[in-house]
Parts: sequence; C-alpha cells; structure tokens
Amino acid sequence: MQPHYSITSLRPESHQFDVQLDFSLNELEQQQLRLPNWIPGSYMIRDFAKNIVEISAFCNGEALQIKQIDKSTWELEDRVFNDHAWAISIKYTVYAWDLSVRTAHLDLTHGFFNGTSVFLELVGFAEQACVLSIQQPPHPACEQWAVATSLSKHHVDEPGFGIYHAENYDDLIDHPVELGTFKRLTFEACGVPHDIVLTGQFECDEQRLVDDLKVICEHHINFFGQPAPVSYYTFL
Repeated sequence: MQPHYSITSLRPESHQFDVQLDFSLNELEQQQLRLPNWIPGSYMIRDFAKNIVEISAFCNGEALQIKQIDKSTWELEDRVFNDHAWAISIKYTVYAWDLSVRTAHLDLTHGFFNGTSVFLELVGFAEQACVLSIQQPPHPACEQWAVATSLSKHHVDEPGFGIYHAENYDDLIDHPVELGTFKRLTFEACGVPHDIVLTGQFECDEQRLVDDLKVICEHHINFFGQPAPVSYYTFL
C-alpha cells in the first residue's frame, strides 16, 4: 500500500488546488487523516486545515462517509473488506491565497505550496513511501509553466510535470513546490547540484548571487562534514 497524492487541477482564478489521495486497505477501522499543525522551521502552532474548503471520500468509486473530528483531523467510516484490499480515494480542495513562505498561493502568475498545507497524512502509514503526481494545468495562462522542487523525480517531462517520489510523509512535506514561469540559476557546492529559482519581477546581479551562495553552501557543507546529506538542493 503506497499512498499516491495527485495535484489533479489548478484553479488560479479562485486560488484553489484540487488534490486527490489514493490508497488501498483491507479494512477501515477508525482510519484517520490529518494535516500538521506545524511546519519545519516555523515554531508556532498553525491552522493549515482551515483552508480545506471541500472534502469527500470514495471506496471503489462509491461515496464513503468522512467526518471532521477536530480542527485538523478527519475520520472515515468503518468498513471491512473480507476478500481483498479496496481502493480508497480522498478528494479535497485547498484554498491558496497566502503569499507567506509557510502555506500556499495560487493565481494567474504562479503557484506555490508547502506539503504541510496540501497533503493529508494517512495516520498510521507515515513511514510508507509515497508518490506525488503534478499535472500540467490546462488553463491558457499556465501553458508555459514549469515545476521547481527538490523532491526526487521519478518520471517527469522537461518542464517538470509528472511523478515524484518521497521516502515517507515527512520527506513529502519537506520539499516546497513552485509552479510558474521562473528563472533558474544553477551551481555546484562540494559536488552537489544547487538551483536558485527566482519568481516574479526582480533585478539583481545573478552571477554575484550564484557566487555568494556557492561560498555559503560550501562553508556549511564543510563545517558539518562531507558528504552533504542531500544529493540536490533548491532555493525557492
């Protein structure tokens, strides 16, 4: 059983991500799903779940009851499947209109999200490897968009749309995602590829930015000891 997350649709005019979580289980007994009340690097209690504006559940295509039991947790109705594992789908919509680095934002110029805002944890299965699919938005304003993230690529096209892999839920939510038309600068620090992704209007000395960040990254990698704990790093 490998949880499969999909960004199935982007609605930039209404600032909404449509998300789907698919998994298979032999039984549902007080099975819960939840969003974190925290985000790595920000030491405050958050309320990301308030931006889930719609949620529904299905079992082999038929509606399945899902109820919210606290501010960030949902529970599925109990079901026992005697013969084999059944396919469960959770479909929900996330309102994304926050330009901070902590949550999610979507309009006609770009999209951005942290996994803590859009990916429900399947409680009890957080250590399972999982898959993320990001589909090319059909909206005319998004035709030239690309994807920037440090998630492990599994099968993606040149702009970056396709399938990504995460070792577990913590890995999934630890890699922010940027969507849009952006400038990508690259360099290596101690043999590790690094990207700098610049979105929106900006005016800067790009070479100086690359040179300065390279020095900073190499210092930190050497300070903590090689090899670096990552094979690829992205600044968004």
